Amino acid sequence: RNFISNNFTIKGYKMKQKNIAIIDTETAGGFGNLKIYDFGIVVMTQKGEIVAEYESLVREVFVPKEMATAYYSEKISCYYSMMYDGMRIRDWDTIRDDVNAILEKHNVGIISAYNLGFDMRAIKSAQTKYSKHDKFLNANYDILDLWYWSCEELLNKKTYHKFAKDNQFITDCGNVKTSAEVGYSFINNLPNFIESHTALDDCFIEADICKKLLARKVKKPLNKINGSPWRLAQPKKEKAKA
Repeated sequence: RNFISNNFTIKGYKMKQKNIAIIDTETAGGFGNLKIYDFGIVVMTQKGEIVAEYESLVREVFVPKEMATAYYSEKISCYYSMMYDGMRIRDWDTIRDDVNAILEKHNVGIISAYNLGFDMRAIKSAQTKYSKHDKFLNANYDILDLWYWSCEELLNKKTYHKFAKDNQFITDCGNVKTSAEVGYSFINNLPNFIESHTALDDCFIEADICKKLLARKVKKPLNKINGSPWRLAQPKKEKAKA
């Protein structure tokens, strides 16, 4: 909670159409010892226009010993190709400074991600391990979890339930899946879409989902983190299984 209140939210903060920054982190180390090796961010207007993008590998983690523990460790060769094409590797505090400059320059008022709680934990871990600063962000921002919002407004509809059933987007427990990958598949009618699981590409996918939600003109669930938003998306006639 301290991380949220000290870095992302401020009670009663009033915004006038400030922009939204969508972040994504790719991690090594396992869930109990998160280590970010790829950080991405895109900034979009509340009309859905992308106005800035940024990605960097994290120097402290993108080394063979750490990357051996990455969930998507098979993508290491892909990253080397991306580095050959110009992708940068920076130390964590340089990434921190770059991100804060982007947020200030582009009038950001909301920090967002799909499963934002995970990214917040990963950033907190990186700050503890690699930073000389107490906080990742220099200012206070509202937060917006796109996973929660999607389950609340997009993936709880009969049209998605049919799409999920038709395309086997069902878990072993019989629940409809609610990942960013299936959400993007649904809104674009691309059932065979496979997420790249690199930070910047995933930011663009999540920005597309955010744009779809913004177009619905519904209230944003700001400053709410729900650990199990997938439950909101389950068909009403069926009891969600843990």
